[in-house]
Amino acid sequence: MIRLGPSNERRLFCDDDIREVVPVLRRVSRRAAGQAAKRAQHYGRLRETEPEWAVLKHEMRAIIQAWSEQVGRLGAQPMEPWTVGFSTADGIEYWRYEPEPEDDQRNATRASR
Repeated sequence: MIRLGPSNERRLFCDDDIREVVPVLRRVSRRAAGQAAKRAQHYGRLRETEPEWAVLKHEMRAIIQAWSEQVGRLGAQPMEPWTVGFSTADGIEYWRYEPEPEDDQRNATRASR
């Protein structure tokens, strides 16, 4: 069973814990990455001097912050957008959401250090 806690409470993961959490991370990350991609597409190629740039920047920060808080509630560490660190007995394992080209945001890959 997946444990949710405060967004700043880290936990020690075993392989089974990671396998259990990754499907949730996929859904959360797919949704956030999709929202970010839509915003970027909507605003196109803005220059930083354009007023809409500030709006885009604020919206992107809000998307990433919400994603980060969801990752933290699972006990994992948000490292950068769409990359998560799991504390394990052997160190840190990393997982990164990466959409597959043929499925455009329905798959993810897991990588470890």
